[in-house]
Amino acid sequence: MKLNALFPIVSLAILGFAAPSSQAIPILTVQAPVGPVVVGSTVTINIAVSNATDLFGFQFDLEFDPTFLAASDPTEGAFLASGGDTFFIPGVVNGSIISATANTLLTAISGVNGNGILASFSFIALNEGATALSLSEITLLDSGLNTLESLAENAIVTISPRSTDVPEPATLTLLMLGLLVLRGAAVHRAKCSAPFER
Repeated sequence: MKLNALFPIVSLAILGFAAPSSQAIPILTVQAPVGPVVVGSTVTINIAVSNATDLFGFQFDLEFDPTFLAASDPTEGAFLASGGDTFFIPGVVNGSIISATANTLLTAISGVNGNGILASFSFIALNEGATALSLSEITLLDSGLNTLESLAENAIVTISPRSTDVPEPATLTLLMLGLLVLRGAAVHRAKCSAPFER
């Protein structure tokens, strides 16, 4: 009888330990400009993380279309470095991918929590159109070097053509136009005053 009474309590205890964590899943977001950018301009793309808990290190690839964007090496974001000294690897630009951008804390005992920028990328807008930037091969590690589950939100950059400058008229053209206007005014004056000259 006593064993039957303990069974529900033991079952609840086991279920409690096996219950999944209600902890929020970290989300990596490609942050692109909201509006269109102009051909020839520099485009800054941030990779941000939200809902991070005990984030100790990360690695990811960033995919892009080199028809529309020319990439340069990324720079380290401030988020992971807020937890201590870091070792940042900018990754390698290889055609349509920037591979193995990574960072890890070196001296910290625990990882960082919250939201922030992991890395920033600079691109030059090359051609008009809409192009996607996508994260892949994402690895997030906690301070125990356990892999953290994560989600990714990608982005689209819209590139508009350069506005064509209206060419200024040449000085000679303006001078000729001015002379024609003056001549026309003189002829008009002469016609108006002709009836009174007798």
